[in-house]
Amino acid sequence: MSSQGSENKWERVAENSQAMYFIRLLAGTLFESWKTLGKNQRFRGVRERVKEHLDDPALAAMNWIQGYFSKESLCEKIRNNYTHHNNFGSIREIIRQWPHTENLEIVLAEHHGNCRYIASDVIINYSFFCIEDPQDGASKFLNEIREVVGAFVEYFSACLSVLLNRVIHEEGIPKTEESIPGVPSIHECRLHYFMRD
Repeated sequence: MSSQGSENKWERVAENSQAMYFIRLLAGTLFESWKTLGKNQRFRGVRERVKEHLDDPALAAMNWIQGYFSKESLCEKIRNNYTHHNNFGSIREIIRQWPHTENLEIVLAEHHGNCRYIASDVIINYSFFCIEDPQDGASKFLNEIREVVGAFVEYFSACLSVLLNRVIHEEGIPKTEESIPGVPSIHECRLHYFMRD
């Protein structure tokens, strides 16, 4: 939704930077979410009661999430160094080593909200990937976060479905289905970076 491959260079750069920011924020939030839910005694009890009603894909997702977060994960590194905190040492090192032949760009606009500090995004992303091939690092990062999100969606949507059906059954709430016309596809949704009055 954030990056649609615009033909305009500056719009494309801004949207890609915005997309990377959201993905880094998502990675940190996934780590925070699991740590909060994993340590919460009430949630552990609910998790155990719901577990017997989950289908195989949801159980597999639950086990995968527990394994993923039982050791230091990419989500934890992102959270600790690039979203909720900053690794200034790593960022400073990238700036020191930056080739003088490569430009770092800043786009200034009449409205501050439309300014784009591309240099900052590029440095943070290079620092974040911490490898010689940033393209390969970006690909690995995106694939891993996609896998974590997929497991979260599979597991938590199944948990919510079990809990909701239990409440509906216990409370005798009648079920109704309705269709909402004109709902756009997720592929049609777009978050614009640049704004005007």
